[in-house]
Amino acid sequence: MNVGFYATKLQALVMKEREEIEAGYERYPDSTGFWSFIDLVGSSNYRIVHGLKAGYVRGETFFSLVGAVVSRCVDLHLIKEIGDAVLLGCSSFRPLFECLVLVDQISRQMADLAGTQNFPFAIRGGIGFGPAKRLARRHEDFLGAPIDQLSRIMGIRSERSNLLIDEDAYNPSKDILQEYRPQIETGHPQLVPEAKSKGMVRSVYYREIIVDHESLPEFRNHFSYWK
Repeated sequence: MNVGFYATKLQALVMKEREEIEAGYERYPDSTGFWSFIDLVGSSNYRIVHGLKAGYVRGETFFSLVGAVVSRCVDLHLIKEIGDAVLLGCSSFRPLFECLVLVDQISRQMADLAGTQNFPFAIRGGIGFGPAKRLARRHEDFLGAPIDQLSRIMGIRSERSNLLIDEDAYNPSKDILQEYRPQIETGHPQLVPEAKSKGMVRSVYYREIIVDHESLPEFRNHFSYWK
């Protein structure tokens, strides 16, 4: 096999497609909105300890949970599933925020019901905001700085909260968040550590979403999408 010949041939093919991609960039719209990653905590270790079948059941239960919550609100859009995580999008903050809080609350109730030792079921979630480019791929996908920043924030491990919000998402939404006090509060802005930022040229700030899980089940002022 002449590696040089095939490499040159494939390079020419890729460069031709690159020109077509660049020419078609303007045809695909930007979507400005709120984005959320939700992932299932400890999936790899759970599969190692309990086996593939148990890991499969746990993972599919997670996707069933997210799907059940998202399906009740037409404004929410499940963009894609990535391993043991999902990417959600929404044009407004409230539905996405309430979805994240509701998924977290249900996961805690499920863990309490089954027992955390036998069926540890916990999620980690984050919210970002800004413009992203819709991609021309086989399945719908988006690419943009707010999603990049959110992926960095998802690497944070906090003892206080498993729900985080990018400062860019907090600023336009802080008045809405005030409506959920005192059951839900947000902490002070914090800088994503350099080790988590993977060399991003822009500093990324986030806040912790602090939920009073004991009083939340009695909270009736909102969550109207799921009534």
